This record gives sequence, structure tokens and C-alpha cells, in this order.
Amino acid sequence: MSAAEQIRGLARELSDASEAALMAVGMEAKTIAVDEGKRATRGRGRISGMGGKPLTAGFDIAPPLLIIKPRPVGPWTFVDQGTKRGGWIIPRKTSIVKRRGKWKVVNGVRLRSGEVRPFVWHPPIAGKKAWEKVRVRIVDAAPDLAFEHAQKAVRSI
Repeated sequence: MSAAEQIRGLARELSDASEAALMAVGMEAKTIAVDEGKRATRGRGRISGMGGKPLTAGFDIAPPLLIIKPRPVGPWTFVDQGTKRGGWIIPRKTSIVKRRGKWKVVNGVRLRSGEVRPFVWHPPIAGKKAWEKVRVRIVDAAPDLAFEHAQKAVRSI
């Protein structure tokens, strides 16, 4: 085997090791995001009235980059930046029809008072800088994980 073939093989193995390191950092980022989402929502991990989806994260690998994305983006924006009082509403699939000479909301949100609305106003949410905390924790954890995978790659060569 020539020296050039050995160098190409080494480069291929290091490339595979770098992708494995990015995958490990991405998986750790997901667990950090779930943990921080639960901390920001007092253990629930989701915001009520936002479709019931938990605060999680996903990642894409485009060597040499790891792109971490909050999922779903809307609730993460609320727990990260906060909202003003009455600053956000949840629209409902409704239709307003005229029956017996009066306008009526069909399929709206029924309140305790019996009133029906096509949307729901929500109270303010205090911004907890949750996604910023996720980013800081990932930046702290990433070098150690990458170093572990680099050591494994060098040992296997």
C-alpha cells in the first residue's frame, strides 16, 4: 500500500470520526434542550394552549457544522424572550354565522361564563432566556465530547 493510499484512508477514518463526534454533540444538545425546556416550564416541558407539543430540539449535520434547531419554534420563543400581557392569542378554527337574525360564533372557545370567542387571550410569560442557557450548556459540553471521539478515532487508527 502506498503512502498516498494510507493518507487517504486516514483522512476517511478521521472524517467518519468527526461525523460521529458531531452526532454525539447533537444528541447531547437534544437532551440539554429537553432538560432546559422542563426547567423553564416548571417541570412540564410544554406550554399549555400551544398545541401540547413538548419543548425539544433537533439537529442537522453539515460537516464541519452542527446546526441545532429549537422545536417547535413558537413556544421556545415565548420561554426565551417572554411576552407582554395579552400580547398573544390562540386563534381557533371558527366560523361566524347569522342565525335567527343574530351573529353566532360556531366552534369557538367556550369560556366559563358561557361566552364563546374565536380566540383566547393569554397572560404574560416571563422570559427565562431558556434557549440562551441551552446554547451556553452546549458550548460547555461540546469540546469534551468531541475530544472523547477524537481519542477513540486515533486509538482505532
